[in-house]
Amino acid sequence: MADPVLSSNIGYFLLAILIATIISIFVTMSMSSKKSLESLIAEYSVMAGVLLLMTAMIIMNLRSSGISLFSFESFITLFPFVWLLFIIAYFISLLTIYFDRIAGDKVSSYYNTFSGLLISLVIVQILMLVNSLIKSPGTPVIGKKTFSIMMLLGTINFIVVITLGIILKFYATDC
Repeated sequence: MADPVLSSNIGYFLLAILIATIISIFVTMSMSSKKSLESLIAEYSVMAGVLLLMTAMIIMNLRSSGISLFSFESFITLFPFVWLLFIIAYFISLLTIYFDRIAGDKVSSYYNTFSGLLISLVIVQILMLVNSLIKSPGTPVIGKKTFSIMMLLGTINFIVVITLGIILKFYATDC
């Protein structure tokens, strides 16, 4: 972006939306009515939208600082955002596919456990991303150690989402 003040203001605004979304996810996470599940899907969608906007902002900052989008620095900066967006999109699709089963409370108790683990890992990933980008506002590049930790957490988070899909598909209850 041309104006660093505007860029940081937009970044802080997106961060505020992200924090509000995370708080509202914690409020509606343990409820199992249709309205609360619709709200949960909308909250995760807002989270994905904010992360997408943050990714677009980082792309603009990378381009304005003269870093090629096809360089290794761009890859290690952008890929954690893309990976996190993929995980959230996959979870939104699981919530949509198994909407009636979750809303009818016909899921195993493990669903709530792994759902809580998912949001916890997402929060840790988001905090790490935001923290690494705030530390060096002049250069919008994530360090290699942070990238490695982000990929480890992202892989664990992806395994958690796959486990949630298995729980929703094969461990339905009738009561």
